[in-house]
Amino acid sequence: MKITVGVPVFNGGEMLHDALRCLAEQSFADFQVLIFDNTSTDNTPDIAAEFASRDRRFKHVRHSQNRGPGQNFIDVLEAADTPYFLWRAHDDASDKNFLEVCLANLEAAPKAKLSVGCVVSERLSDSKIVKTRTIPFALREHSNHLADLEYNLTNMHQAWFYGLWRHDHLKDLFRRVTKAYPHHWASDVLM
Repeated sequence: MKITVGVPVFNGGEMLHDALRCLAEQSFADFQVLIFDNTSTDNTPDIAAEFASRDRRFKHVRHSQNRGPGQNFIDVLEAADTPYFLWRAHDDASDKNFLEVCLANLEAAPKAKLSVGCVVSERLSDSKIVKTRTIPFALREHSNHLADLEYNLTNMHQAWFYGLWRHDHLKDLFRRVTKAYPHHWASDVLM
């Protein structure tokens, strides 16, 4: 197995089915999906169990107590044992070739640690696109200048956190970020 998709979720039943269906329909099939249910009180466990029962790539883990969102993200990352990893939110979708393209990008660039796609944010009420962030942009690297840091942070999109990572690099980076910044809010931007 090459890729693990971690789905940390709490009460995401309203949109979880569509997010999992999107994964089931990916053109690249050598992956597993670990759904870590943080003691949801809605229909999340039923949806997760349904996918796990009909597709061997899907596994449902239901915690006995709510571990908090940050720990649920850590737990699913630590449970993965594949060379590549990505988190998927319960309300996210992607093109059917998302895994295939991201994996090809990483395999073509051995020094790259993360592959992301175009981020499209939509208003759910009328499906109008309100913001699109494409890549690549010219990342300014190896500089200590505050202007370069500001440029990089304002041109990145926090949803890139949900791209395809090299697993070993991600585990190390996530540990360093959460140790230095133990507050889980905005850790996606720091990553």
